[in-house]
Amino acid sequence: MANMEVHMKLRGHTFIPHLFHLVTIVLLLIPIPVIAGTSGSKDVQLQYISIEIPTRDGKVLVADMYYSDSSPVAKPVILIQTPYNKNYYRLSTIPGPAGGKMFPISENYNYVTMDWRGFYGSSDAAVTNYDRGLDGYDAVEWIAGQDWCDGKVGTWGSSALGYIQYLTARQQPPHLKCCTPQVKSIKTQYEGYYYGGDYRKEHVESMESLGLASTSFILSHPMKDSLWDSVEASSDIASYIEVPCLLVTGWLDHFPDLVLESFKDLRDYSGADVRSLHKLIVGPWTHSGINDTTQGIMEFPDADNLYPIEIQFWDHYLRGQNNGWDSRPVVSYYQMGENAWHSADSWADLERTTTTYYLKTGNILTTGKPAIASGTSTFNYDPADPTPALGGSRFNPFDPDVLVGPQDLSTEIESRDDVLVYTTGVLEHEVRVNGSIACHLYVSSDRTDTDFCVRLTDVTPTGESIILTQGIRRMRFRDGVRSQEFMTPGVVYPVTIELSDLAMTFQAGHRIRIDISSACYPHFDLNPNNGGQLYVDYDPLIAENNVHFGVNYLSRIEFETLPDETAVYRIPHIAESNWNSVIQVYNPTDSPISYTLSKWNQGSQELNEIPYTVQATSTQTLGYDELGNDGQASIQSENGSLIVKLSFQYKGKESISEFVVPKNQEGSQWMIPNSVHDWFDWFGIALANFDSQAVNVTFEGYLDGEQRYTRTVSVDPFHKFVDLSSNIFDGTTYSDVDMVIIRSDRPISTPVSITGNDEQDRHVFFPAQPF
Repeated sequence: MANMEVHMKLRGHTFIPHLFHLVTIVLLLIPIPVIAGTSGSKDVQLQYISIEIPTRDGKVLVADMYYSDSSPVAKPVILIQTPYNKNYYRLSTIPGPAGGKMFPISENYNYVTMDWRGFYGSSDAAVTNYDRGLDGYDAVEWIAGQDWCDGKVGTWGSSALGYIQYLTARQQPPHLKCCTPQVKSIKTQYEGYYYGGDYRKEHVESMESLGLASTSFILSHPMKDSLWDSVEASSDIASYIEVPCLLVTGWLDHFPDLVLESFKDLRDYSGADVRSLHKLIVGPWTHSGINDTTQGIMEFPDADNLYPIEIQFWDHYLRGQNNGWDSRPVVSYYQMGENAWHSADSWADLERTTTTYYLKTGNILTTGKPAIASGTSTFNYDPADPTPALGGSRFNPFDPDVLVGPQDLSTEIESRDDVLVYTTGVLEHEVRVNGSIACHLYVSSDRTDTDFCVRLTDVTPTGESIILTQGIRRMRFRDGVRSQEFMTPGVVYPVTIELSDLAMTFQAGHRIRIDISSACYPHFDLNPNNGGQLYVDYDPLIAENNVHFGVNYLSRIEFETLPDETAVYRIPHIAESNWNSVIQVYNPTDSPISYTLSKWNQGSQELNEIPYTVQATSTQTLGYDELGNDGQASIQSENGSLIVKLSFQYKGKESISEFVVPKNQEGSQWMIPNSVHDWFDWFGIALANFDSQAVNVTFEGYLDGEQRYTRTVSVDPFHKFVDLSSNIFDGTTYSDVDMVIIRSDRPISTPVSITGNDEQDRHVFFPAQPF
């Protein structure tokens, strides 16, 4: 931090000095280590020599220089400035906060790892409140003059190692050509230490233990006052950056929003010649998990390809290669859930809409507004027994037992009496969250101050409730963090709890959940509920806290979402051998559209998938050769413009019945009218289960507005149910039922009504209607 750092040799280093001496002892017992890496398809071996870098004030900074040849030769150099002990790099055991694993290794570069002034090997250079950006300048220029450097220097590193890159670039050393800061924003801001007015206890205490912050100083300024304004203004240095930057962050990091803000600042305010050159990569990563596929209990495929991209960036700006870097997207981001990389010219300008889920009676989240006037859910918050933190964006590098990132909250958190759990029904379609998230609650308490915390989870079909992000708000700061206003017990107040930006697709078959509590400890500090002075010793009080909902109190969570890109047309019934089933796919656009036909045979979960392309303004027909007889099918396309029509014909009869297949339609309640006519003798129903779990389906038969019959059946995964009404409702005739209601315990695709006569020359097929 520019103005906020505490430059101490001993204070707060409870763990680090011990580790430093351990690393030093280990190094004395082994020969000069060789560090292995891979550059393309070639293995690269690095060895190092110890060097000392002089500074303008006569001090010396201790560093190592790594090279891949038998002896150092002139190459571009990547400078890595660390407060976490450069000796870790000798053993390839970099602490997670420093970037994790190892830096990107290429035989085309030499590397310098340097201890910060006042830290470890450079402890003797300590000067209180010295601008380490000046050290960065001095290091870059000294390195550029060595015979093992070709005069071009780039920088790399995460967190504090990212921050020092901004400070270095701010000084504009002539030989600095590019920067690669990871999981770190440019500005030092109040929001980096307080979230919604609540102290980021675990995070800041960990920073103090690393020698990077003073908890006493930060706690002495719990509101966003003039000091914080001054600190932020003095660290707002985007306009001084004159080299291209590749910013990297993760959706599961502490504050991805601040990195997104820094990227926008660079694109708007940095040097005119480089504004358009900055690029951003956002992966599914925690703070210490950059370039890893495993995050918490989740696996994210193709999330370990960052280092080749960073080397491509270096090759372009440090080696002058015309390697396609200019054509790479400005923004590359990972859409979790879909587990795929997407690109954009601007994160802020993506086309989005707002999707809202309202809190309702029964702990339900639904897109429909509540019908009741008001309702209340109540819990007691006891600071002596607070809701614990589990997973999420926690930061405690000293305790290996602290679980971070995506973790299952269903047992340890959601079973507690001090947590309110609101969940959607099983999603019928994917929900593509992409952007900001805000939870707007109406709350009350019997105390004058308390906290409200919201955790967002993805509930899997097997019941895990996996945390994605979290937010909190101290109620005295509900209207802003520059002044405080206490609550009046029993009065209902609106409060907004903002969660970090996220790119997450909640898949069909999953559920969206929020957990509401008044603590997430020690991630955030406890509120003693007494309305007293902040962050002093206290006698805690138990608070009875309430969340209100209904027409009068529209408590809700709002997501920025992307439009659904995948169109699915589900065909629940391919008729048996006496019938001819035909699917016609219409493309009304002026471009070809690709789609996939998926076909399941009845009695088997075996899936056949065949890709097709229908040309512009054309029709494609799929008949017996493609569909066969019996089973079920679906059409899937990334383009929702297709029109899919399904038709049935009995043997060679002239009667053909056809209808348009609904797109992306699933539901749990359906209605089928049965218009009784003399020329029909029977009617039946066909429906299918396209999921990997069995579904229970209940048929309710009505006549003249009165329910007469009911029957429940279980449909196995990827199977269909087809039967006549006389069998569904045993002993009935065609005219005994004039309407059927279908209810299922999980969403199913659109059922189909089939009506015909015994001569089999008249048939009517049509889809059921959802309600």
